[in-house]
Amino acid sequence: TPKVKLNTDIKAAYRDIKKCLTTQQTDEIVGRDKELNEIRKFIETSIKSKQGASLYISGNPGTGKTASVMSLDYENIHLINLYESTSTVTNLFTELAKLLHPSAKSYPKTLAGLKTKITKLCEKEQFILVLDEVDRLASTSDSVGSTVKVTKTKKSQSPEQQALCYLFSLAARSKLILISISNTLDF
Repeated sequence: TPKVKLNTDIKAAYRDIKKCLTTQQTDEIVGRDKELNEIRKFIETSIKSKQGASLYISGNPGTGKTASVMSLDYENIHLINLYESTSTVTNLFTELAKLLHPSAKSYPKTLAGLKTKITKLCEKEQFILVLDEVDRLASTSDSVGSTVKVTKTKKSQSPEQQALCYLFSLAARSKLILISISNTLDF
């Protein structure tokens, strides 16, 4: 069969269709009552205290990590799937700013400006951010979602690793509830 080169519009439509067919939201999670209760208790404790917190969930692909979290019905819960994203860190933070403040007329263009906006939003209001496939962010080099491993010295961090550190530190000092989901433990 001949290879057909798809244009950008067709690729975007294909991704949208694929996303609809492989949704991670479900009405019922079977066999995960203990895990669901632990996640629910974590979220509710943070909501009651009006303080941020972070939770790391790791496990084999397809075991229901994301579906379990997204089955919980909370306001202000936002999912960013880093596997599907091929953007830069700046684009990732732009996407996050748009999720947290969709009614804004414009968004900062610089990474520093985006971090400032996101920080202010998370200090003012409580959000639940689910970062799915976070191991992609922790071990990439050129773009979010890349599968290229970074060879770095112990002292330096990739921009993606810096972004991850920023998000975890933001959860520790604001009202952000950060739930990160990974398929690996070794990132």
